[in-house]
Amino acid sequence: MKKHTSFAAFVLMLAASTFTLTACGGDDDDKEGGGNTTTVSQQSDGNFNDGLLVYSLTSSNPNRMQVKGVLETSKSSVTRVKIPSSVVFDGFNYSVSSIGGGAFQGCSSLTSVTIPGSVTTIGNSAFMNCSSLTNINIPGSVTTIYDFAFSGCKGLTTVIIPESVTSIGEYAFYGCTGMKNVFALRTDPKEYHADSECFYSGMPTIRTLHVPAGCKAAYASTEPWSQFTDIVEDAK
Repeated sequence: MKKHTSFAAFVLMLAASTFTLTACGGDDDDKEGGGNTTTVSQQSDGNFNDGLLVYSLTSSNPNRMQVKGVLETSKSSVTRVKIPSSVVFDGFNYSVSSIGGGAFQGCSSLTSVTIPGSVTTIGNSAFMNCSSLTNINIPGSVTTIYDFAFSGCKGLTTVIIPESVTSIGEYAFYGCTGMKNVFALRTDPKEYHADSECFYSGMPTIRTLHVPAGCKAAYASTEPWSQFTDIVEDAK
């Protein structure tokens, strides 16, 4: 296990983020962004938006965009988001391949997010402190879930981690105090390359890890999966 030198700093960051949440204002906003494809306009800062979500070109591929965040006018009140698989600007189609660091951080009213099959990475703190989030799908295209990605998502009760995932970062699910069920679909838990502290102590004591048939022993002997109090072989 790692030394917890970074944990104190994280707690301070969590507290600071919570303060920012309570200070946010704005009217209720039930807009739902995205769809399979959406048209965007360019902002003065060079980023793009579709009236709800903000996008930016990725540094690695100029034909792809990442979700950079939510417009400030909607951040505190948006409840549902459907991320598009592609966006159109000036007649050109860009694939949405990632959710950027802190993209939805602090969206305290957000309850549901649909992620398209074009997304491969979920960035650092992408959904941090989305305390009302109860429903999120991680599609079979995602390979990397970065540090703190879902930390502080107290409303999440179930998460399904697909076979496509090859990396789960530090404290990725820290503070998910409502989590009861985690479905891990890989037959070899080591192939997740999950940080030993990706769940840490923020998960409830009574929780169930669901794994494929014949894989219980492998998960029970591999961190962080061995931290689960109950492992059952019913994941498909």
